Amino acid sequence: MSLPLNYRIRLIHADDAASIQFIQSACYPAHLLESTQALLAKCSLSPQSCWLAESEKGSLGYLFTHPWHANEPPALNQVLERLPEHADTFFLHDLAIHPDSRKQGMAQALIRQAMTWARMQRLRKAMLVAVQGSQAFWHQQGFCKHRSPSPALQEKLNHYGPDAVCLMAEIR
Repeated sequence: MSLPLNYRIRLIHADDAASIQFIQSACYPAHLLESTQALLAKCSLSPQSCWLAESEKGSLGYLFTHPWHANEPPALNQVLERLPEHADTFFLHDLAIHPDSRKQGMAQALIRQAMTWARMQRLRKAMLVAVQGSQAFWHQQGFCKHRSPSPALQEKLNHYGPDAVCLMAEIR
């Protein structure tokens, strides 16, 4: 895949599943791969907060997000059946840019899109789990370590990998 100069961001649809799995498998090791069912469940619960970056060459990256509560993140590869009634937090579940399409500002554009949506929903906090050494990237985006993890949070983080860290940011 050659590097595109132009891309657009649009909402994810169910028929994007194959492209999403292609990008995901290029970005993550097997233990971090999530089922199409788990990802699309998040999209069906919050269809206005999941985006795909694409060019004329095809799909380049995605961001799955949804309202949540600040206690702790959902488990990895969990098929969500509903969102919390009184969500106070915006959970950035998965940001992935295909390795051939990185370093073009796509990740930051997807994050800006997500934060704009979260502000419109009057969510005040954003939360995510940083994996694969991405903590420095997320710090540059305004996220910092959530707190010392409780035993329950640490158990969830262990499923995300040995270097997983829960990060938070204020939505402004």
